[in-house]
Amino acid sequence: MVLFDNVYVVLSTIIIIAVTYLGAKSVGYMIKSVTRFDVPIVTIHIARFASLLIWTLGVLLALETIGIRIDILLVMLGLGGLAAILSFKEVMQNFVAKYFSDIYLPFKIEDEITVLGHTGKVIGINPICTILLDKDEKIISIPNSTFIKEPVVNVTTAAWKEIIIPIMVPASIDFAEFEADVLKASNKLKMYWDENFPPRLNVKERHDNSMRVELTLMVDSPKKKETASAEMNKRIMEILAKAKRGH
Repeated sequence: MVLFDNVYVVLSTIIIIAVTYLGAKSVGYMIKSVTRFDVPIVTIHIARFASLLIWTLGVLLALETIGIRIDILLVMLGLGGLAAILSFKEVMQNFVAKYFSDIYLPFKIEDEITVLGHTGKVIGINPICTILLDKDEKIISIPNSTFIKEPVVNVTTAAWKEIIIPIMVPASIDFAEFEADVLKASNKLKMYWDENFPPRLNVKERHDNSMRVELTLMVDSPKKKETASAEMNKRIMEILAKAKRGH
């Protein structure tokens, strides 16, 4: 009976380690796939942190399986995790803010903006900060979280006209058909658009399982911008849902 128990413990431990190894590899691969549009070094660190977390949980479970108490280890890990969260709080705030700025903030690369008393042309937007070039050709780095907390003025001429809608299109969808459906949907909303600027759908990045495209629209009145953007986003979601059901 004792031999059976020992064999069971050994097999359970091996299985836990094997599952942990596979889980860490899978999560690392998934994170690299999902965040492939960002700065590579940031993606690598996030993947490593996720793998380390899974390995930690797996090892703790394995130790408990062979009868070693892990109470003190859990306390130490908890304190270490809290310290890590506090240390990386600002970085994570900027990282998350970048995704909100992609959709909700009214500026893009080449626009001239003013924030916190600094004015310059936007020459770069990365997961941590937005880079401005001022009139004296000095580089200004603004943390992305600033754009959620502080007022931003876009001083670019007629910047209020432009709406840019980022879209992730799965590779399984016929892009030509998707493009035709999106342009048809935008034409049905022509009461919002400036007739001198037809809608444009541009492919920005291609990958094995998806592509990132941007739909650029120009409204004819500032009052229509929010409503037009919401309506167009709704129609794009409907088109994507319909296309996915067709496959």
